[in-house]
Parts: sequence; C-alpha cells; structure tokens
Amino acid sequence: MTQTLDERLPTPKLDDRRFQDLVDEAKRRVQQRCPEWTDHNVSDPGVTLIETFAWMTDQLLYRLNRVPDLNYVKFLELLGVTLLPPTAARTDLTFRLSKAQETALEIPAGTQVSTPRSGGGNGNGSGEQITFATSAVLPIVPCSTKSLAGSDAFGSVRSHDDLQRIEFFSDRPRPGDVLLVGLDRAVPSCTIRLELLCRQGAGGGIAPDNAPVVWDARVGEDEGSVHLWNERTRELIGRFSGNRGHALHRIAFSPDGHMLASAGDGTIWVRDAHEIEQAGRRLEGHEGHVRALAFSPDGGTLASAGDDGTVRLWDVSDEEQPARTLDGHTGPVFAVAFDRSTKTLASAGADGTVRLWDVATGAPGRMWDVHEHRAGATPSADDYRRCVLGVALLEDGRVAAVGDDGTVWLWDPAAPAPVPAEEQPQPPERRLLGHRGAVFGVAFSPNGALLATVGADATARLWDVDPGQQPDERGETDHHHVLMGHQGPVYGVSFNPAGDTLATVGGDWTARLWSIATGEQLQRPVSDHCPLHDVAFHPTGDIVATAGLDGGWERCEVESDDTKGLNEHGHVVLHVPAAHREAAIAEQSAGWVRCRVRAVDKGQSPYDKSPVLEGACKAETIGGTVGALNAEIVLDEVLGVSEGVAGQRFRLERRPVVPMPGKETHVLEVRFADRTDEWHEVTTFADATEDEQCFDIDHVAGELVLGPTVREKNAKDARTETYRRYGAVPQKGAELRLRKYLTGGGRRGNVKERTLTVLRSPIANVAAVENRRPASGGVDGEDIENAKVRGPITLRTANRAVTAEDFEQLAREAAPELARVECIPATDEEHAGEAHVLVIPKVESDDGELRFEQLVPAVEMINRVKDYLDRRRVIGTRILVTPPNYHGFTIAAKLLARREFDAEDVRRRTLAALYEAFSPVSGGRDGTGWEFGRPVLQGDVYAVLQSVRGVDRVDDCRLFEANPVTGQRAPITAEPGAPGEHPRAIQVPVSRYATVFSYRHYVFVEQQ
Repeated sequence: MTQTLDERLPTPKLDDRRFQDLVDEAKRRVQQRCPEWTDHNVSDPGVTLIETFAWMTDQLLYRLNRVPDLNYVKFLELLGVTLLPPTAARTDLTFRLSKAQETALEIPAGTQVSTPRSGGGNGNGSGEQITFATSAVLPIVPCSTKSLAGSDAFGSVRSHDDLQRIEFFSDRPRPGDVLLVGLDRAVPSCTIRLELLCRQGAGGGIAPDNAPVVWDARVGEDEGSVHLWNERTRELIGRFSGNRGHALHRIAFSPDGHMLASAGDGTIWVRDAHEIEQAGRRLEGHEGHVRALAFSPDGGTLASAGDDGTVRLWDVSDEEQPARTLDGHTGPVFAVAFDRSTKTLASAGADGTVRLWDVATGAPGRMWDVHEHRAGATPSADDYRRCVLGVALLEDGRVAAVGDDGTVWLWDPAAPAPVPAEEQPQPPERRLLGHRGAVFGVAFSPNGALLATVGADATARLWDVDPGQQPDERGETDHHHVLMGHQGPVYGVSFNPAGDTLATVGGDWTARLWSIATGEQLQRPVSDHCPLHDVAFHPTGDIVATAGLDGGWERCEVESDDTKGLNEHGHVVLHVPAAHREAAIAEQSAGWVRCRVRAVDKGQSPYDKSPVLEGACKAETIGGTVGALNAEIVLDEVLGVSEGVAGQRFRLERRPVVPMPGKETHVLEVRFADRTDEWHEVTTFADATEDEQCFDIDHVAGELVLGPTVREKNAKDARTETYRRYGAVPQKGAELRLRKYLTGGGRRGNVKERTLTVLRSPIANVAAVENRRPASGGVDGEDIENAKVRGPITLRTANRAVTAEDFEQLAREAAPELARVECIPATDEEHAGEAHVLVIPKVESDDGELRFEQLVPAVEMINRVKDYLDRRRVIGTRILVTPPNYHGFTIAAKLLARREFDAEDVRRRTLAALYEAFSPVSGGRDGTGWEFGRPVLQGDVYAVLQSVRGVDRVDDCRLFEANPVTGQRAPITAEPGAPGEHPRAIQVPVSRYATVFSYRHYVFVEQQ
C-alpha cells in the first residue's frame, strides 16, 4: 500500500482557543459581572447569543492562525516586539612577546585572533574557524624594579636599602606581612616576570608547592570599606568605600535589614542596605574616631560613641533632628549596646566604667567602675589602654563587659557592684576564665543563653551563661566551646539571627563562620584580602558584612612560580590587573606589587621563619591581556543620504548586529555642508522630542531607523488631527555614517580555553597569543517560536515591571544571554516592596560538567539588568539582581555494564547523563534547568542511571552534600524512623528559591 505524505506547511497558532473555550470564558465573565443571570443552559437566549459570537470569533481565529510567519513578525513589530539579537561570546586574550622590549608596544583595537582551521580544534565541537577581535587598545609597557620595601600586618612600612640580604617578612611571618616591589611605572593588564634570588631553604615550615602567599597589585588608595558576602557561598555580593585614608571600625544593620550604618574617622554613614553603592545619609558630630555603633531593637535610634568621650543618639527617621549627647565618660568610649526593650543603653570605655542610660530621657543610671575591682590601682588618664573594650546587654538586665586584662565581667543590676566573675556572689555565679591578654569583643546569643568573647589570644570563646544552669562542685562553669583557627588577634564577633552560627574577624585579615553546636569552622574564611575590624549579620542571616581598611590592592593571577615557596632562585610570572596604577608608599611613588602572607588553609603549613632575598629583584614585561569579542568590528560605514523625511530606514552591509558591550552605544554621524552632528541611540522613540537627534537599531534586520511622524488627535479639537514627530529628521542631502558596529555573535563563539591561538595579522615582537579561559556569553538570536510566546506577555506587561512575571520577562529582554530568570515575590512585611530577581547565565560544556564560576553572572550583565528594570519599576520598589543559592552535591555510583558495551564508554555517557539531568541550566523535568526548590531524591538518580544505554544494573548509589567552593563533602543518610513507619527518603534538600549544582560525580563501572 502506498503511503501518502502530507506536505502541507504547519499551521501557526496565534491563538489556540477553540469554540468551547470561548463559550466557557464568556460564561465565567457573566458569573463575575452579572451574577443575577443564573440560567446558563443552552435553551437560554442569552447563551445562544454567546455561542453565536463564540462561533464567529472561532472563525476569525482560524483565519488568523493561517497567517505565515513573515506576517506574524510584522504583527509583533506593531506591538513593539522584535526578535532578540545574538550576543557575542567574550574572553580575554593574552599576547606574549618574543622577548622583553625597551619601548612600549601597542596591540591595536580590533586585532583578530582565530582558532586553528582543521580538526575541530576550536573547542565548540565543529571544524570551522572562529574569530575574536580585541575590544580595546592594549599597551604593553616595559618595566624594571625601582625599590623594595616591607610591611607588617599593622601597616608599618620599612624601606630596604641594602639589597644584599632582605628578609621577605618578619622573623616569624604572620598573615598580613608583605614584601613590596616597586616598579618604575604602572603596568596595567600586563604580564610581568620577576626574578627572585631566594636563599636556598631559608623560609622553613611550609610545603614548597603550597606556600601560604599571594601576589597583589596596587590599584587605589587606602580607604575604609564594607564588603557584603553571601553567607553560604562566600561570594562577594556588594562593596562600598567612603573613608579615604582611614579604616571603618564599626558596622551595624537596622533590625529590619533596610539600613546599614558604618563609621570610622568621625563620620557615620547610614545607607540603604540593598543599595550600598549609593551615597547615604551622613551623620557628623563626633570629634575623632567613632568606636561603637548600635541600632535600637525598634530601629528608630542609632547610638554611637568614640574618642571624644561622648555617646550620641540619632533619630534615623528624621534627618533634621540633631543627635542627643550623653556625657559622663572621661575618656574614649569603645562600646554601646541596647537592651531588647530599647529602654536602656549601656556604654563602656577607657575610663574603666560601664554606664547605663535611660534611652527615652538620656538620664544616667547605674555606673560601675571596674578599676575598683581590679588587682592594683586605677590606671591614670595617660594609660587609657587599660580599659573596658566591650559591653553587651540583655533585656533581663544582665550586663557583660570585657577588658584589656583578659577579664570577662558579668553582673546583674540587682548585685551591689560588679566584681570579677570568679568572686561574684549569687546571682549570677560564674567563672569566665580563659582568655590570655585583652578581650576585644563580646555578644550575647539571641536567646541569651550563650556569651561569645574574642581576644588577643587568637581565640573566640562561647560561655554558658543561662541563669538556670548550676555550677559544678568547684563553683565553675566550663566553656561551651573554644574556637581556634584565627592566626592573630580577634577583634569582632556577631551571632546570626538564628543563633546557630557565629562570625568573627581578626588580625589575620580573615572573617570566619563557626557552628555553635560543634564549635567547628564552617568551610573556608569569608574574606582574606584586607585588614578587618568588625563583622555583622544581616537580619535575614544570609548576608555577612565586614568592615576594615581596603588598601586598594587587587589580586594578581600567578601563572607560574618555580621558587618553591620563595626558597629557591627562580621566576614568578604575574598577570597584573587592569586597574594597576602608581601610588606613593614610604614616600616612594611606584607601580607597586606585593607578596603577602595569608592565613593558612586547613592542612596547609605556615612559615616558621622568613624567606630571604639575596640580591636585587629584577622585573620585566613579557606580555599583556585584553578583552575580546566573537564579533567583527565594522568602522565608519556610510549608510546613504537623507531624503529629509521621517521614519527612514537604512540597511547595514553586515547583519545581524550584535549589541555593543558594556555601556558603549552606537553613534551616528550626520554630515551636511561643513557641519557634522553626532546622533545618539535610543531603544524607543516614545520619549523623544521633535528636535532630539536620535535613532534606533534593528539588530536582527540590520537596519538603522530614524524617528517617525505619527498622526494624533488634536487635544483641543477632537474632530481634527495633528502630526507629531518623534525625533529629528536629517536635512535632505545629509550623509549618514555609522561610526562603529559589531556583527556576528552566537553560541559557536563559546570556545574552550587555549584554543584561540592564530593571530590573523602578524604583529612585530609578538610570539604567541592564547585565551587562558574559555569564552562565554555567546547566545544565538531569538527564533520566531519564542517570539510568539513572548508577544502576549509583552502585551500584558506593557513594558512595565509590576508582577513577578513582568520582572522575569523584562530581565530576559535586557540580557538575552540569561538561561533562567526567577523573581521571588515578597512574602512578608520585611521584604515588602522588594523585587528579588534570580538570574542564571547560559553556559555550555562539552561533557556536561560545569564549573561553579561559570554560573556567576558578570557584574556588567547584572548592572545592565538592574538598570533596565529600574527604569520600568513601580515607584518605591527596590530591585535586587543576584544569582540564586546553589546546593552542591556529589553522586557516587557503582554500575555493572552489559557485556557488549565498553565499560569506559558507559562511564563517560553516565557522567554526561548525570551532569545534564541535575544541571541548573539543562536539567529538570522539561530540560530547562533543575526546578527551584525541588530536592534531589535518590530515586531520581537511579532513574537516570538506569536510562543510560549499556547499564545492566546499579549496584550502589550514594549522595553527598558538597561545597563547590571549598570542595568539602559530607555523606547524606536517611535518619532511622520509628518501628512501623515508612523508610525515609535519602535526598539532597533544596531551599525554596535555590537550585542544585553537580559537583564532580564519581562513577565506577565493572564489566559483566
């Protein structure tokens, strides 16, 4: 029997509603708007009319659905919906010189570098040649060593005049010790090679291949700064500076989490915690450094204190209201704390007193002079360092204070006077002994049962201070935990709102998180790049803020180091960041780079003595790095001559047009006679005036569009019409020239690392070029099917961000290179008015395994999405654009392969299947990414394993929680249930607005 093929074209579906759908919708509307109409049977005349109109509408939809795609695109254009253009992949290209040059060498913008032609070596799976073009000029600047200096962890700088023997660090190196190398000029974006004549084996105690040192480059001035970190992933999510030349000593969040206060040299800044880059409210009044900050629990008052000996109370809701000043201390005040009822404020300072104040009236309450209870006389005014350094206060009246002699004071206002805890009668009776040296910080846990203290002995200590707990037979209460890990004094301490995590910062430049239950450090330190003085948790508990002195240094990438931890004569090759600049250190102006001792990681050994440099350090420039795009640059293209009418369209020679990177825009030059005007690009003509010199680019069609003239109703007389022009019209005969545009793009540009190696046009003294990292961000242009889905959404959003769906749709328009967008709706009063948009970039991998850093969106893209949404949001809405939280996990499986299949091939395909199924980009039920909030069950894993062709059976499968940043793993097991209960599932728990990340799965395959 002959089979007939249906060769008819597929029918597009502009509207998929049918007759019965239309009838049902009309009846629902009748119930809503005319409830007195109760007879909906077919015998009712009104229902007959409904069915008649539904039949007529169904016929119109049938005819409309037969419209071809070209007409469909035109309909979408009338609605303002155009196809999204492709985006170009980006990477950095490193050019290497044949030898160091004596004069600067310039790599021109637009220099083209390609993949090899043959064998599919481009890294994207095809054999075609992929070309990238540099996006800026790269000057490769020669350099030499100008001076050497050293500095300790406290910033004390010493110049090295004797170059015959220089100790890199202090006698016993500690975190923060540095060797400073001054270059004769700044070398931004350059690759430099340092020759170090290190004494053999001088720097003892370390593993030669794992030395605790990093290299930094000077990129700015010393300034106080606050950094915001994701508590789970340790990613930096925000930063601001604003205290030039001085550290920020204290930070505090308001109880609702909307405000962040910081202080240092006498000025207090109160910023929006969600927009910390923006300048906030400035509070001035203190003379000298501000040493203490605290928000009242009701959020209405901010207390501050400092070197001037005063405590000040600020009304944060009234900018015109001056601060109330509380006088009484006779020396600097180092700590303030509110009780939880906001009725009482405690302060402590260098005069050795702890004072209580009535918040409402400012009247002083009880005062304790701890000097009276020390061994020895009260220190003189010249010895204020022997003082009370911290204070904490509970609603029930209990007060804790710490001082420079290691004493932890704990008392109740009912007690006659504060005494050392070991001498204090009931209530309470405690012996809080253990610190050696000064105690710098103190905090009560949220439930008041624990007290945390930190001090100069590099420890944090947790104490049980629950009044109901009884001491042992010796009258002592043991420490709850002693937290050891810092490699220097510990200055700040803070509990998270849940009371299960403690944060500390110390002189080793690190912020660390600790488990209250076990006393163990959680993962790696949060920060290790600058001196830190204070730490605070956001009230939500998912953000950690640190404050300190950011010395304007940025990490250099170390390409190679053959000195074995500065213990042999060798070379260090560094890639210097683009922001490198000259600066003055120890009265020497130079382009500084430094070798810095950092805190050791778990399993890493510290230096027990300093490495020694036995001669001058030699420096030379051997290359440079510049950004590049997978797009061809077209310059100064003449588009044609203006006819002097509105709405003209000029076709470009190359298309599609790739959007310009960053904040760069297209520029149109309009020449008439001897005059040349520069016209600017807009995305819409809706706001353009009649004389505004603007144009638009249709990226997919490759056309430049001038503003139209629109016929409108006359506002004064509705019976007449007027013509309104949106945008200026070039004079007739004017020449139009587009200064620069990009063409190309697409996912094919996402090539692997070290595949861009062919320099299309040779450059003198350049020996080689390569991309040290994979290219990313390349996305193909939108197809019509996706635009059809987007059209109705655009009609509903009306280019305004109101609902969660609006934010998601507009975010995709702003950044087509996003794979997923999810807007978290505000579910409580604390987040009311907040739109939190989670974004995941499109990423690819040949074998399916993704690197965690691939999922971190570029700062430029986040800013672009945020700016785009900000222009379309409802007034009063706060916008946050961040990546989601990822729950990392590892699968370990043991399989048996069928006899006819190769075991190694089965293993590779199984790994690829696991990475694809449990991917935030390609996993999940519909293949668009693992669903937010969906846990990974062990049954899900078995289903994937059994689906792989060639697998005979699964012998074992285990799940592990994994941290993709630190590599730490922990097995997941099911808790035993009660007898008779169903067995509990083994699963990877995922919070509501988080997804999963597959981290280094293991598959072992045996042959049948």
